[in-house]
Amino acid sequence: MVYRSDRNGGGLYVNSSLGGAERLLVAGGRGAQFSPDGKWLAYWTGEIGASLYPGTARIWIMPATGGPAKPFRPDFPAAALPVWAPQGDRLLFLGRGRDTASGDSPVDWWVASIERTWSHATGLLMALNDQGLRPPPITYRITPSAWLASGLVLFTATQEDATNVWAVRLNQDGVASRAAERWTAGTLLELHPAYTYSDESSSLAYTALTQSIGVWKVPLNARGEAAGRAQSLVSGFDGISSPSVSADGMRLVFASRWSGGQFIRMKDLKSGALSVIGSVKNRRVARPVLSGDGKTMAYCEGAAGYVRNVPNGVPERICQSCGPPTHLSFDGRDVLFESPQSPERILISSDRKPPRPLLQLAAAQPWMEFGARFSPDGRWVVFAGSPAVSPARHIWIAPVRKEGPVREDELVPLTDGPSSDKEPYWSPDGKRVYFLSDRDGFVCVWAREVDPVTARPRGAAFHVTDFHHARRVIQGATVYSGDIGLSVSGDSVVFALSEYTSNIWLKTEYPQGR
Repeated sequence: MVYRSDRNGGGLYVNSSLGGAERLLVAGGRGAQFSPDGKWLAYWTGEIGASLYPGTARIWIMPATGGPAKPFRPDFPAAALPVWAPQGDRLLFLGRGRDTASGDSPVDWWVASIERTWSHATGLLMALNDQGLRPPPITYRITPSAWLASGLVLFTATQEDATNVWAVRLNQDGVASRAAERWTAGTLLELHPAYTYSDESSSLAYTALTQSIGVWKVPLNARGEAAGRAQSLVSGFDGISSPSVSADGMRLVFASRWSGGQFIRMKDLKSGALSVIGSVKNRRVARPVLSGDGKTMAYCEGAAGYVRNVPNGVPERICQSCGPPTHLSFDGRDVLFESPQSPERILISSDRKPPRPLLQLAAAQPWMEFGARFSPDGRWVVFAGSPAVSPARHIWIAPVRKEGPVREDELVPLTDGPSSDKEPYWSPDGKRVYFLSDRDGFVCVWAREVDPVTARPRGAAFHVTDFHHARRVIQGATVYSGDIGLSVSGDSVVFALSEYTSNIWLKTEYPQGR
């Protein structure tokens, strides 16, 4: 058996089905699949992310008995999640190809030969989207899971409120012959389908997952360290996402799903009063964020960004084409947004003017910039970013200007190394920055002291709190890290926490007459 474990940075481990000691097979490996004849193992390394940038993911093939791995189709700028064809001579995978005629590099399901002589884009990502299918809530894209001898490819997708196993028929050249069909019809998140068949029977196995999301807080001491166990603040709503707390810890806003979109709710953390203060029609991202003084809220609906006073202000549209907001200045006058599409940029709106790029980076490779927050005095912005080709994400600090962009040589690095560090947030006194990091193999809360005047870091990053459990993880309603809503008040750090329960289901069918 080969399986993935996130311990010690993550990797593929191998163990006999009869038991015995496990051993690390491939550090950093993911998604291993044996070839139909059992002689080869295909797997991938890297990160998919929302854009599958060139250089971020690579497929490898190695002998199943061990030995050096060779890259599969290195001519593809990025490739991940390999699935063997029934003949064993080609792979189906999620990849960013290269169109030599147009110069484009489309992301699609591709079929390519092991010998590197032939490849074909299936067009299925667009076709499935046109059929009304969307990625499962906790993934970026619809991805293949198994390619059967009958030509059917199994995958998981969401349609309206249901996440089920689906199948689409492909010929050996990767051409779909008909629309996808639903294979299961449960009410849970039905994921990771696998299929076996013989002359005696055929069996479908899959995971049925329940995700319950709440808003939690961890109390902090004067040194910024955890001062007690995590405490639940909000629970019982569907699809809770993007909690945001005021600097004094008195007000909390968050989004939750309903049949027509998402409600935006506010909770008075002193009295416990809870109320609906708005709604949007988009079901995946609303991203309400609260200003430090708790009087102003920014949120998005589709590609438009809005600002309003809370609880009863009139929404004011700030931008017609922008991504989700990530923060407001303490008084709510300035707003930070993410960009609506690649390349990922930080946008800043000052005094309700149209957003403009905050940074002007002259790097050779395009950067990803996201998750930006103002310092309490409004003089600095902390954000996550790195070259798009790197799987690592680091935290940076940039000065704020009312006019003109910030140059690359003005950035202050806060973290480095191979880890993925995201969603930074200043403490209300400006003396430290909290952030999410997977540096110990799990997504946990870390922090680092900074000089509030110069924004230069002091000392090493330190661990604040963790959830090293498969059942309880720091995660929001979708794979978008902004849904975690990491935010900090004077005495606590607040975030979304997902609790999972799951079962493996097996459906076996026998030939008629047996």
